[in-house]
Amino acid sequence: MRCDPNLTLWAGTVGVHVLLGERVRAAAACGYTAVSLLPTEELRHPAQARATAASLGIQLSVLDPVVSWLGEWEPPNQALDQGRLSFMKTMAQLGLDEVVAHAAMLGCASITVIEPYGRPLPLELGAEALATACDKAAEHGLEVRLEPMPFTGVADLRSAWSIVQAAGRANGGLVLDTWHFFRSASELDVLDEIPMSRLSVQLSDAPAEADSDLWEESSRRLLPGAGELDLGRVLKLLRTRGFSGPIGPEVVSPALWALGPTEAAGRAAAACRSMGVVM
Repeated sequence: MRCDPNLTLWAGTVGVHVLLGERVRAAAACGYTAVSLLPTEELRHPAQARATAASLGIQLSVLDPVVSWLGEWEPPNQALDQGRLSFMKTMAQLGLDEVVAHAAMLGCASITVIEPYGRPLPLELGAEALATACDKAAEHGLEVRLEPMPFTGVADLRSAWSIVQAAGRANGGLVLDTWHFFRSASELDVLDEIPMSRLSVQLSDAPAEADSDLWEESSRRLLPGAGELDLGRVLKLLRTRGFSGPIGPEVVSPALWALGPTEAAGRAAAACRSMGVVM
């Protein structure tokens, strides 16, 4: 099986319900070099999980998502989807120090931080929290990458980049998820401002027209190239800018999950390769 440098299997592509061992085996079978994992995975045996993955040529590259970087940040008063709220509260149970130490033991390169509840995050507060997270991560040689999402308090890539800039830490960066990018109407020219060394990329596709409920729609993504988003334009700009960082599919889709981890990972890898995403 062809193995592509920097091709990362983001956990959502095979389903976060799939055990890490299955995800790693699927990644190895389909030519990936890395996988993401939840902060709650492999808490008891991180060294063993790292060694098992390495024996198959797979790096446990990133913990995603981390919500405890915002301290005592609480949900807003208005009702949230209960599934979303439950998931985010589970993630929030792990303190930042614990998450960073866990990522280091797993051999990760980075952690991904998000605003989980849809409360607008003030620039000053976000920058201060990100700077603190970056300083803790730097002690372990880790990077911290902020992922904007249209239904969160950091809704678009420009807003996220403003927080990263204000934090002023060399190990601070961003995750560009193409679904979030287009559904937040982010402007492509923001990519001209972001150093490519501080970027990770998640790929998925969608119809041109967004649904009214973006949270619900985000769980019905399409394989890269199977929708109507202008992924080619994004990838062309990344190539022009010399991007060579972590990139791979995050195709959150129960229909894809139903195929099983290896088939889902394989189809996603094939879709990425057909678009020439390996930089």
